[in-house]
Parts: sequence; structure tokens; C-alpha cells
Amino acid sequence: MSKEDKKQYLVTATFTDKETGDTVLPGSYFAATEQRARRLQAAGVIADDDTGTPVEPDPIKPALEADKKPGKAKANKNDAPSLDDGGDNNNGDADNPTEG
Repeated sequence: MSKEDKKQYLVTATFTDKETGDTVLPGSYFAATEQRARRLQAAGVIADDDTGTPVEPDPIKPALEADKKPGKAKANKNDAPSLDDGGDNNNGDADNPTEG
């Protein structure tokens, strides 16, 4: 496991995340590197015997990154199907009515 790999740890005591300033509540899971987890265990905010579970990949992230890949065709507003309201649209010239 590299230094930057994160695992999730069960929080046992309320603490404030120094990186984000968010308050983390007991019972929630907190993603941390192994080094940071050891510091949190020493502070008593995650259990000493918690070895962490791998962080699940974010299902949204791959979709966002797919848009950045070169060569991917992107839809534009001209590609959208036209809406047919079912009404009678007169697309002719108002000065020259035709009968049909």
C-alpha cells in the first residue's frame, strides 16, 4: 500500500478534521492514510484495533473523468430531438396562403 492510499476507519469519538475543518461524529467512517490513521488512533478518535477497509471508488468520478478523455464525441443542443407538440404549424408565407 502506498503512502497516499486511503482506507475508511470507524470514528469512535467526535473530532474536527484539520484538513477540512469539518466535525466528524462517532459512528461515521473517515477516510485516512495509514499514517494519519495511526495519529487518529493515538488521539483516541478511532479504535486501536481498526485496520481500516478499502475506500470504495466514487461511482461519479469515472463518469466525470470520461468526459476529459480526448476523442469522445459530445452531444450539443443541435443533436437533441425536436419536440413535436402535435399542433398544426403553418410554416408557409403568410402573404401567400396555399390550400391543400
